[in-house]
Amino acid sequence: MLSFFLIGAALGLLLISVEIAPRHRWLAAGLVFFVLVASTIVAVAKGQTQFLGNESEPWYNTSPWKELVLLFLTLLGMAARSLDEAIAERHRQIEQLQKDGKRRKPRLRIDPWEFSRPFLVSVATFGGLLSQIGTEHLTIVSLTLAFQTGFFWQTLLRKHE
Repeated sequence: MLSFFLIGAALGLLLISVEIAPRHRWLAAGLVFFVLVASTIVAVAKGQTQFLGNESEPWYNTSPWKELVLLFLTLLGMAARSLDEAIAERHRQIEQLQKDGKRRKPRLRIDPWEFSRPFLVSVATFGGLLSQIGTEHLTIVSLTLAFQTGFFWQTLLRKHE
């Protein structure tokens, strides 16, 4: 759990770098995502012991791969939620423009800070997900739960507060 906290701290520091380089926000966001994934791989792989010849389980049910698959789906759910909120906001803008008698449609706007906000709390939501799943093998239910944990991250944090 400490390694995920350290990853979250590294992610927070990298997100601050987005503020420093305002002209290259998407490049910085890509860098943040890369560092998050790389840090997770290193932290999980370093903390797990693998023995040669232990081929009784598929690769995706062994550490660190199981945790990485769950983390990826959680982050994918968070990105999907941000995209869903941006689409809903665009829909509200279209309705307002139609009320005003204008026919143009606004562009889909994704604020980099609003997009990166769920990734800041991914440590807490992912820790909760791991405690729910435990040592269980990856199943469709656990994969769906990982995506839902990311998609409904706001609800989960309010529930724990």
